[in-house]
Amino acid sequence: AVLPKTGSSELTAFVIADTPVPAGATHLLVRTRSVDGEMATGISLAFTDRAVPTEQASALQFDDLDIDRSEVGGTITIAAAVDESRITFYSAHFGDAALGLVGSSLGTATTGATTLSISVPLETPLPGTVVYLMVLAGNADGLALPVHSAKIVLVDRAVPLNPPVSIAFIDDDTDGGEIGGFVTLQRAIDESDVTAYTCYWGTSSTAVASSRLSTIPIGTITVSSLSGSYAAFAIGGHTAIPGGASHFLGFSANADGEIRTGLSVAIVDRTGDFPSVAVSSVHFVDLDTDFFQIGGPVVWYEPVSTGGLLHYTVYMAIDAYGTLRTPLGTVSVGSTHFDVPMDTIIATYTGVVYTHLLVYASNSYGEALQGFVEPIVDRAIPTAVASGLQFQDEDKDAGFVGGTLSWTLPSNPALPTQFLTLTVMLADLATSAGSLQLAEISGTDATYYVSKGTAVSNFTHFEVYTKNVMGQALVGTSLPIVDLWLPPYAVEFPSFFDQDLGVGQLGGDVQWAEPADTTMADVYRVYLEDSLAEYGGFRQLVSEVPVGSVSAPLAFDTPVGNFTEVTIVAANAVGESLAYANVTIIDRTAESCPLEAGHKHTSPRWRVAAGPVGAAWRVR
Repeated sequence: AVLPKTGSSELTAFVIADTPVPAGATHLLVRTRSVDGEMATGISLAFTDRAVPTEQASALQFDDLDIDRSEVGGTITIAAAVDESRITFYSAHFGDAALGLVGSSLGTATTGATTLSISVPLETPLPGTVVYLMVLAGNADGLALPVHSAKIVLVDRAVPLNPPVSIAFIDDDTDGGEIGGFVTLQRAIDESDVTAYTCYWGTSSTAVASSRLSTIPIGTITVSSLSGSYAAFAIGGHTAIPGGASHFLGFSANADGEIRTGLSVAIVDRTGDFPSVAVSSVHFVDLDTDFFQIGGPVVWYEPVSTGGLLHYTVYMAIDAYGTLRTPLGTVSVGSTHFDVPMDTIIATYTGVVYTHLLVYASNSYGEALQGFVEPIVDRAIPTAVASGLQFQDEDKDAGFVGGTLSWTLPSNPALPTQFLTLTVMLADLATSAGSLQLAEISGTDATYYVSKGTAVSNFTHFEVYTKNVMGQALVGTSLPIVDLWLPPYAVEFPSFFDQDLGVGQLGGDVQWAEPADTTMADVYRVYLEDSLAEYGGFRQLVSEVPVGSVSAPLAFDTPVGNFTEVTIVAANAVGESLAYANVTIIDRTAESCPLEAGHKHTSPRWRVAAGPVGAAWRVR
């Protein structure tokens, strides 16, 4: 670089990155220069060429010993690079699909041996973006670029998270100290991480590895060999119960091991017969009005003979065969009634829907093999809501409404939330002070006529609700009540000056002043009125203008006829005000028009007025 003289005490020159180092170069030299040449000697600075390694480890190996999902642990084994001349250590990292480093270093190993190791603690969290385990060579100048790393795909070993749904065992061997039958495991709802099911003798109801009587299972059944919903492990007849065994334990499993916590069922050594009788005529009425929730009484008849029976148990199940039985409660023999708690949920987030109730009899040996079944009929109030309420008040009086209320019907679902009728209400939504039902109508109606003269009172809204035999929907649709009535006022200071000079013809502007309150008016209507008509005033509409106007045109050449007054009336959608203002018609002609009156006559033809006039005038 050549730097110009600036007068500053310090000058800076930048050495561009990737500048090649000439062979044998060890120093940077700085010399001064003038027009006559460069000095022979100068000052020098020794430089050190810093460089991170580009070499990589020869091989990697890692086996995850942590069997929990999204956690790893174990030993990383590293085969040293062929050339370690620029390497002083190796550093292990998680890497993503783009070879970016994820998180900080997992550990380092110093060079000096052909094989090195880095320990990764068990339960080390594994970020979701990790794809590779990467080892980068390093020295005092830094780490090698990720592109020069040694890497392997990281395999997260994990036992299943999804357990079996249920476990059951019924002893078919009635000899004391001996059992026989099948241990049945209902398969996991999600088997994405399950390849097999195992069954063990257990010493506790807690189904964990430490509760297994032996590490050797009674049996292992692979998922690929199953065709139904259950894995069944056979216990041969006259099998002696091993010492210390109190339960059967069931686990879901895969190549990495068994689920941490499985299911257990007590070993009941049946030395007599289970009940052979059952209740009959089971009935249930759902009194809970929420969808997918039940509650109410279950009733039944006891068996004719109840000898030896101890109690009855009420279950929910997903079919009539008792699959996925879930106990709701137990009552003693002699009882024929059980109350299912309100808000009992019959549909779970996992997709299980209970469809039947079953009542089983039990004795000291256990439960009967068959119970009495009653389908669940989930009764619920409607959830559908009408929409698009519309209403135009046709009642002319303040404080009262009347007219057609209309809406758009919702889709009517199937039972249990199907609606049969609609209720039309007046409601006070401003203070939640209450409501008044106007009518209950067919669920197929989309209109209701509110009788004129219906008092608004303190009500603020119309409401429409769907309804069935279980009751009215919790949510309806509403529309604010707009009480329209005839405008209670008239315009002020009406005036009309006839500018059409033809005899028997009128024309010009009708003028007035608006009232102070115009909120209830939409338009002003101008009429010619015969106030002397035999059967009361006769009106002819000649003009209509919106509120805000203070004049309206009366077309030239309008015949006077028998009309005696010009009348102005305020009106709205309900009708015309009962109050009005008028002005007497004076048909002005050329003879009667005063000299000082100005005219803007726009008649389509000129007129000639016969007879003498009192003064000269002109039409302009």
